[in-house]
Amino acid sequence: MPAPPRHYILYARQVLRDLRVIIVVLVVGYMLFAIYQGVSTHNAGAFVIGAGFAMLPLLLGLGVYAYSRRSFIEFADGGVNVRQFHRSATIPYTDIERVRVDSLEHIFDRPDRKRWQTKTVKNLYGDRAICLRLRSDADLPEQLRRKLGPRTIIDREAVLPVTDTDAALAALKQRMGARRQPTEVVGEPSRRRRRGKRGR
Repeated sequence: MPAPPRHYILYARQVLRDLRVIIVVLVVGYMLFAIYQGVSTHNAGAFVIGAGFAMLPLLLGLGVYAYSRRSFIEFADGGVNVRQFHRSATIPYTDIERVRVDSLEHIFDRPDRKRWQTKTVKNLYGDRAICLRLRSDADLPEQLRRKLGPRTIIDREAVLPVTDTDAALAALKQRMGARRQPTEVVGEPSRRRRRGKRGR
């Protein structure tokens, strides 16, 4: 059976967008400095050292890219799998009370959520997130908050800004609809027909 499609979380992708200009500037700057050192001193070792420093921003960019590829949600049979690089958790469909879509600006632009209004979050204010309202009788919100962080689990809601929100929402509704369909009991219709005949 093929694995369910992944919908990537936007935070890591936005960090990479924010850093790309800095990474390019640092790489070009270090390379120019390495060339200058090598030419002015006629020392190949100085050029190699400078070029080595130019690799550091590239490694940083590759690390953030790897983080963005390992931060996603997927809708499996057992629930919504949320992975943030080395952290992961599953939200069972039975513990989801309600699903909605809201903009990150509306979610975070409140005085009591000021500590999460980082540059990355503000740059995503125009994007939307899938919000999963968790049941009040479950201990799940606190457990998920410890695993995924307070920015992901706010009060009793899982806030998940992902790529292609509409496709992710449609896939989630399909999964939840299938889970909530009543299970047919074999033989039940025939018993009802027999009771109906006896009543007549």
